[in-house]
Amino acid sequence: MGIQIQTSQSVANTTGPVNLNEDRRSASDFGADVFNTIGNAAMGQAKKLQDSADRAAVLEADNSLAAWEQENLYGENGYLATAKGKNSIGAGDSLLSNYDKFTSEISQGITRPVQREAFARASSNRRNQISANATKHEFREVEKYKQEQNTAAIANSTIAASDNYQDVGVVQGEIHKQNAIIMADAADNGEPLEVTDNKLRAAQSGTVTAVISRALAEKNYGYAKTFFDQNKESLLPADRNRLEGAVNTGNTRAVAQANTDSIVNKGMTLTDSLKAARKISDPEVRDSVVQRVKARFSEQSAIEQQTQKDAMEKAADMVEQSGDTDSVPPELWEMLSPGQRSGLENRSRQVQSGVEPVTDWKVYTDLSTMTPLELSKINMLDYRDKLTNAQYQSFLGAQRQAVNAVTKGTREPSYTATLTFKDRTKATAGSAGIIPIDKTPAKYSEDEARRYGVFQEQAATRLQAFEEQKGGKANGDEIQKILDDMVIQDITVKQGFFSDTKKFAYEIKDDETGTAFVEYENIPAGDTTKIKNLLTSYGTTPTKEKVGQIYAAFLMNDYAKAKKIMRGE
Repeated sequence: MGIQIQTSQSVANTTGPVNLNEDRRSASDFGADVFNTIGNAAMGQAKKLQDSADRAAVLEADNSLAAWEQENLYGENGYLATAKGKNSIGAGDSLLSNYDKFTSEISQGITRPVQREAFARASSNRRNQISANATKHEFREVEKYKQEQNTAAIANSTIAASDNYQDVGVVQGEIHKQNAIIMADAADNGEPLEVTDNKLRAAQSGTVTAVISRALAEKNYGYAKTFFDQNKESLLPADRNRLEGAVNTGNTRAVAQANTDSIVNKGMTLTDSLKAARKISDPEVRDSVVQRVKARFSEQSAIEQQTQKDAMEKAADMVEQSGDTDSVPPELWEMLSPGQRSGLENRSRQVQSGVEPVTDWKVYTDLSTMTPLELSKINMLDYRDKLTNAQYQSFLGAQRQAVNAVTKGTREPSYTATLTFKDRTKATAGSAGIIPIDKTPAKYSEDEARRYGVFQEQAATRLQAFEEQKGGKANGDEIQKILDDMVIQDITVKQGFFSDTKKFAYEIKDDETGTAFVEYENIPAGDTTKIKNLLTSYGTTPTKEKVGQIYAAFLMNDYAKAKKIMRGE
């Protein structure tokens, strides 16, 4: 029903508080005497004015109450905004008390009885409405507060059951506590029995789930399986289906762990241990045991390798200082592999004689072609007697970079550059026939490994010299030119009156540089012209022989020899 709008006629007929000064005179009071008529008219006008003033005064007072209500009930810091949860309890009484106090203060400013009476009716109606709103709000907030506390109590009870998951008495006691909370709340709210039963089942399922999950997290798989089997009917279908897989997986792990311990503790080899594991009939347990046995042997191998590496480092330090393997304590010596012992014996003879180790190019090639991960895992001391001092230090630096790169999971910029150079070196050596492109480094012959090792070492030396002269890193084209210059096929070395040998530039030895030359016909025309001009500038007559010797010297980076020829020395 909509709001009824009063007409002027209905207002005239209203007997309520609208006509504050009700006129109770009878018609007989209106005589025909003209003076009485004039007097009465004046009195009627005064009464209307007073009625208007009374209504305005009451409206002003009621407007003050409305403003107070807006601020104290609906305002930003009012009752509805601040009376939350348990703080709402009794807040309505305080609100009404403040309202009464404010109403009393306003009433003191109203002097006319008729105004007081009208204001009293208006303020009473407003108070009743405020009281009703406060009561409804307080009920909702108290109910919400109660539900929050019930939820928190059940959650804390579930945690307590989980923390004491192996104590069935504690778990059962927590479930009883939760049931009591739910039943009391249902009684307060007059809740239907079906709703209450659903809450009881959900709480119990949650607690049983928490207990089983805790047992699984603690890797107490056997207990989790037993508790699940005993209480699975207390679980909601979704919880039961989810936990069943986890419990079975945990039980498989427990059985697999027990089988693994039994197999490994027998002290068999990895092969025999895997045979025993593969005899297990349960496929899931069998697969798990096989993986666990492999992991256990891998862990054991890693420990043994680290122990042996530490032992080798200690023994190597002793040999470097004393030059004698007898300085290594017997118990430490026994921890070394036969290969390590042989390497230390070789190194001790080198230290005693003061002779630098001779490069084992097979070892050099193996090391130089390792990936960062492979290089990071080896013990460089195992190769100390097979590398020159400079080579050994170079590989130690490369290993440090590899370890750093592997640890960070990324390649260091400098190490990336080295790998790029390494890739180019291998490709160039393969295209030049120094190494077979269809073989892995492990299958290189001794001569192939030697030639490739020398090529790599020479390439690194030339690259370093180039970058020092340039004052920065070489780019890809510059690196490739350095490598290409090393494998120009037509450098000839005279080895006798009727014997000439063609070699790559990097393969020419120091005692062969004096007889090395490039056949004049094989020199690019532009380079021939430049060399002739250089000879002329030095006052030396250009000849095909001198041009060929100087060109060979340039290819070998032997600029001192080139200048001697130019000077005619």
